[in-house]
Amino acid sequence: MCAHHESPAAAGGIDAAAAESVVLTSELIQIDSTNTGDPATVVGEREAAEYVAAKLQEVGYETEMVESGAPNRCNVFARLPGADPGRDALLIHGHLDVVPADPTEWSVHPFSGAIQDGYVWGRGAVDMKDMLGMTLAIARYYKREGIVPPRDIIFAFLADEEAGGTYGAQWHSGWSTTAPTCSRAPRKPLVRSAGSPSRSTTTSAPT
Repeated sequence: MCAHHESPAAAGGIDAAAAESVVLTSELIQIDSTNTGDPATVVGEREAAEYVAAKLQEVGYETEMVESGAPNRCNVFARLPGADPGRDALLIHGHLDVVPADPTEWSVHPFSGAIQDGYVWGRGAVDMKDMLGMTLAIARYYKREGIVPPRDIIFAFLADEEAGGTYGAQWHSGWSTTAPTCSRAPRKPLVRSAGSPSRSTTTSAPT
């Protein structure tokens, strides 16, 4: 929707979504989802996935959560139907995990999610819980306002980006599940292969 066509109510909704993105980012940072690269010591991805799923369900999304090949390596998917289901879907994705942080090296605790001096502070504030917070905020805004995009939008919140994506993007590679809770086996393709009416166009923020 172009800015010059927005009604005052729509503009107000965008402002509210922008403000909400700050809170969502802060709360996501407070979930320690450190990826050490060692599956035995990775923490928090399930908790982060459950948080995301709850925020999406709160406004009416049906979510799919997948445990991708190892315990607690959870990923969340949701789809916002578009006006033309025959068009390629747009996939917007980000990762739930962060690299390790030593609190002794920080002036603010890395998992505090502190909002001060005009910034949100903590591990993931720029890679990439900020993007997750903004994605959640706009997904919630679209659903609350009943906005129908030109094509389907798939929102994906993935595990294990910081250690190569073995238990995240690489594991999925076109697979999802119909189960509403974590499942250890893929059930059906999330999107069809390139060339089909349901293939997806992908976008993500750089890491």
